[in-house]
Amino acid sequence: MLKIFIKEYTKTYQISPESGFLGEFKRFSQLMLEPKFYPSRELIDRLNLIGTLNYEPLLVAIVGQFSSGKSSFLNAVLEEDILPTGVVPVTAKPTYIKYAPNKMLKALFKDGRETYCDVEEIGAFVDQRLSLKDVKSLTIYLPNKLLKKVSFVDTPGLNSRSDADTFETKKVLKEAGGLIWISLIDNAARKSELNELSLAPKSLKQNAICLLNQKDKISEGEISNVLQHAQITYKDYFSDILAVSSKMQKEKQDNSGFEPIFSFLGTLEDRKQHFIRSQCEEIFISCISQNKKFIEILDELNDIFDRFSINSKIKLTSLKEAYSGKFHLLFEEIKQNAKLIADEINSNLAVETKSYFKPKNSFFSKGKFEKLEYERINIKTDKILSKLIFNDDKIK
Repeated sequence: MLKIFIKEYTKTYQISPESGFLGEFKRFSQLMLEPKFYPSRELIDRLNLIGTLNYEPLLVAIVGQFSSGKSSFLNAVLEEDILPTGVVPVTAKPTYIKYAPNKMLKALFKDGRETYCDVEEIGAFVDQRLSLKDVKSLTIYLPNKLLKKVSFVDTPGLNSRSDADTFETKKVLKEAGGLIWISLIDNAARKSELNELSLAPKSLKQNAICLLNQKDKISEGEISNVLQHAQITYKDYFSDILAVSSKMQKEKQDNSGFEPIFSFLGTLEDRKQHFIRSQCEEIFISCISQNKKFIEILDELNDIFDRFSINSKIKLTSLKEAYSGKFHLLFEEIKQNAKLIADEINSNLAVETKSYFKPKNSFFSKGKFEKLEYERINIKTDKILSKLIFNDDKIK
């Protein structure tokens, strides 16, 4: 009996009976999407996106100014030259890197079309020097064990030649649960970078690190000075700042600085539930703030209507007092005019005799007609109109 009740209750109120973290998230999501709260399309999409994290690895966004070495870094982490590199911006579209048993490349077009091809053909899709207006995003699938723990997305540069790149990067950051910011070590912590870092969601700080790339180009003393300066400048944006060299990692040299990166990536899977909770809390607080604002607006509207109602009653009372005498005179005048019209109509009613012919039905009167007379009331409208309308002494 209890099982039947729970089943019917769950069906009626759509409350997930699942236990554990997944059940907790589903119950939160269902309550937030209760129809009586009129959830927005943005809220629905956001909760659906967060919900996918329960089944997929956390997405880590690789962000930075163009030519900072984002693609080179990913090639070094994956230990494979997958992404093309160059001195001009080449990642013109968001490029996702996810796990799959076999290598393949998926191109998603703006019209919804998808095409699959060899990974080696990626150059035709990411080179910003080519016309790529129809491509929306790319996804590279690789049989790499690291991708079972995290997925990556290589973003367009924030200060590249196209304003669309910045828009795409900001859009990707809303999907990401982790952030790796890459900056050239001899060009780090400049004002232009700080302006761009303000675009990153502050909720990512605990899952965000900054990499000062190409440390192989400067001395140990200079590395120490840059790190010290970066720790002060970047303190509000990242949980850690590291000096690294993608070149040294690719050449398998010691002291490339990549070991802490792999450690960071390994902990993201454990932080996933915490990240989901923080996102849900952010949504909840945002909804509370929004509802409070709506309540304030409704209260203000209620005050406006109350003032309008009071002022209207005062105005109507004032008008009634000012025009009550005139209304009485007007009503009396209307009564007099109505009586005058009625009298004129009654005095101009006349009885008229009319007739018509009806065929006789008797056998001997076949083909003959008889005249039948009747009376009707006739109203002399012309005479009435003449007296009422054209005589100014009658109606005013």
